Amino acid sequence: MNWAQYNLIKSGSSEIGRNDVLHMFRAMLVMMKLLGVLPRDLEGDIGHEIDARSIAKSMRRAGVLLFIVFGYLIHFSAATIYNVTHDGGFFGFFANCGYVLRNIFSALCLIHFLVFQRVLLRIVVDGFHIFEEPPRGIERRIRRATVLAVCFDVVSYLAIVNASSYCGYKDVQKYFNFYLYKGDVSNGTIHKQLGYVLSTLDATAYATIMSVIYWFISFHACVSLYLGYLCENFAEIVRKVSRQSSVSGGQVKSLRRLTTRLSDILVRFDRVGHPVVFCWYLNIVSTLILSAPGILLGMRKASPYDYGYMLTDLITMLIVFVGVNFALADPARVFRSSFVHALKISTKVDINNEEVNHSAHVLIVSINSAKVAATGCKCFQVTRGMVLAILSMVSTYIIVVYQFIENAL
Repeated sequence: MNWAQYNLIKSGSSEIGRNDVLHMFRAMLVMMKLLGVLPRDLEGDIGHEIDARSIAKSMRRAGVLLFIVFGYLIHFSAATIYNVTHDGGFFGFFANCGYVLRNIFSALCLIHFLVFQRVLLRIVVDGFHIFEEPPRGIERRIRRATVLAVCFDVVSYLAIVNASSYCGYKDVQKYFNFYLYKGDVSNGTIHKQLGYVLSTLDATAYATIMSVIYWFISFHACVSLYLGYLCENFAEIVRKVSRQSSVSGGQVKSLRRLTTRLSDILVRFDRVGHPVVFCWYLNIVSTLILSAPGILLGMRKASPYDYGYMLTDLITMLIVFVGVNFALADPARVFRSSFVHALKISTKVDINNEEVNHSAHVLIVSINSAKVAATGCKCFQVTRGMVLAILSMVSTYIIVVYQFIENAL
């Protein structure tokens, strides 16, 4: 973004275009383009309608990522069947079921984003233009949030790759046995160096699959933060009007229109984002109840590298969990915080003007009962998901600590 574009945003000019608004999310959009899930020409792509041709084009563009995700979905499904019929044991089957579910959720998030990416980006653009003067300072805060999200995604991806690779380097034969590869590394059927290469490739592909859902939930969290800043600007407008000695009917009607448009933006985001949030919570449950305990208990005697890998995965999930819940809870909280100031406005209108009094009452009701969570698991109401995930985390950490103590003794 050049200085002219930056000054347009900072001054609240109405000449800001789609491309200028999307520049706030530049770091995240660049990452998505590198992954192949977004086109190079975003400005031209947003204006098109969603149809079979556009979806097919998105699928072709993300062909490599789709191949990795669905290829490993088949791989771990086969591993689950293999563990049932061979000596993998109950916990091996347990762990692989967790991996299959994680792959399914990653695949669903990937397909969902490829289909609805235009809708999500239109929400970003439309949200910026509902105000006559766009919020000042929002560009700096959103750019900072997206850069932090991208840095975290990259660091967590590299951490999972390295943690998985070290598990393979420590005991290549055990790695091969656990992940369904034929061949005996210890007896030379597969050369040990080739075993290291295959385990590295496997770890890289595995980390890609596990990180897909992190990438998309991070993007949705950044959009949710952006909507929270828009709600913050709305609350500030209501606060300024409430401080006036008297409020005109035109101001009340203007606030009503602004409330309706902002609420519509939030509902649109909820309809697009709730499947991703739903998959994210299910991903936590499948990992913490199935995958992590199944691996540790199935190994019976886990090595420090195994614990390092598991803790890397769990810590990454915990950080994303906290960040996502804060981001998703922000818009509704800030939006409804203007309720008290709307009450003050109702006391400052002309009491003899029935129409203005009715408009003020409708404004209060619309803020208090705004449907910012209309469908699905309700993006902006995260209490149930938090309770479920916290219970899952507690149960998992109990198993991890118990297994670690048992190994130490």
